[in-house]
Amino acid sequence: MSEKKEQKKSIITNEELEISEIFRKADSVKGEQLFIGSDNRFESNKEIENYVLKDIDNPEKKYDVYYKGVEKLLKEELPKGASFKEARDLIREEKIILLTGGKKKDSSGRRGADSRMSYVHDLDVALGIISNWIMERGTLFDLYTRFREENIKRGYHDSTSK
Repeated sequence: MSEKKEQKKSIITNEELEISEIFRKADSVKGEQLFIGSDNRFESNKEIENYVLKDIDNPEKKYDVYYKGVEKLLKEELPKGASFKEARDLIREEKIILLTGGKKKDSSGRRGADSRMSYVHDLDVALGIISNWIMERGTLFDLYTRFREENIKRGYHDSTSK
């Protein structure tokens, strides 16, 4: 073999060894993220500690926000009686679409999601919408519009649909 081919083979071999070393170290670390530190040495961080949404699934908070916040306020503040049923249903439908990540009922009337199992962040958004509506003494249409606009902003409806 010529000297150039041997050098090229040596370079490829060194690159392959380096790549192999990176993957070997990465495979040996479970539940952690491997990165190269400022001194060019491998370091690791526990991935779980890097998540911003640490309380994304907090059952107690979900329960409190859903039942003691969102549902309690709607039950207290929405007008009662048969003449307001359609308006209440429209508002609740938009609220449920928000809390289920855009899930709408299919042709058989099934949604395939449960608003009580929403992300804590989405529950907080719904609670904020309702709280602001109450403090501003808004109309039923205002509340419906606030939920609808949030759903459109998130891409759950197109802006031209009903």
